[in-house]
Amino acid sequence: MCVEVLGLVDVRAGLSFAERWANAGLDNLHFLPAESNTPLKWSLAESGEAGGGGGPLLSFKVESLALNKSQHRVAKLITHYLITPTGEIGIDVELAVEKWVPPLGRVGLRLKLRANEDDELSWLGRGPGENYPDRHQGVFVGVHRSRPFLDGHVPYIRPQENGSHGGCHWAQVGSFMVRGGTPFSFRCSPYSDEALAAATHQTDLVTDAPDGGAARALELHVDTLMMGLGGDDSWSPSVHPPYLLNSHRSRGKPAYKYQVWLTPMGPEDHARDIARRPVYRPV
Repeated sequence: MCVEVLGLVDVRAGLSFAERWANAGLDNLHFLPAESNTPLKWSLAESGEAGGGGGPLLSFKVESLALNKSQHRVAKLITHYLITPTGEIGIDVELAVEKWVPPLGRVGLRLKLRANEDDELSWLGRGPGENYPDRHQGVFVGVHRSRPFLDGHVPYIRPQENGSHGGCHWAQVGSFMVRGGTPFSFRCSPYSDEALAAATHQTDLVTDAPDGGAARALELHVDTLMMGLGGDDSWSPSVHPPYLLNSHRSRGKPAYKYQVWLTPMGPEDHARDIARRPVYRPV
């Protein structure tokens, strides 16, 4: 859920970060429970106001280990969950990555959403074009709108990572909304990372159908941290140091942390109102 590789980018082919991630087994992680307990207190949660509604709150903590296929420990995750009476889910994560792990591609959450062809995507953040930590001078912060099935994918000659939007405070897809404790990046696409990696031409791309049915699916990445694209040349991994996610390789550095809130929206709900709700943290 929290340790991910960034989808293949064409300038990284060959001697690339993608190759380093594959060698480290980051493309095939599995998770083992380390410890779990419930309940867990969240600050201000006893007021009954979290999520915009009163009543009992469900909260718990899960500790788990991320291992690669060689059973080497990659990271330890401490995940706190808070479920409110309105159905909103708060997820607070601490991610302690082992020092041997190469710089990460992204730190965040990956979701699969059941969606309709005409669902609209809106967000408060950088846009309307795609942008990354080291490529965002030509976009602007504001409320932007698009339709993921029509324009959520950038058709590069070789399918690859695309369509990210950074500096976001919230994003809404149909009746689903996500907001962050801090600004985040997101990508909402009809194509999964696996589909992008397996394709060599745009005509090779296939979309997922949930449960094998006719419904369409969208893949949503919500990333508190993301590595830059680089691209000074096409034969070396040339991401500049300020845009690398490698603080876990330095002595005494704290774990990566992020928080997101997942909110189901009714016909009378508005993203701007939900975005004003207070953010609660575990104590």
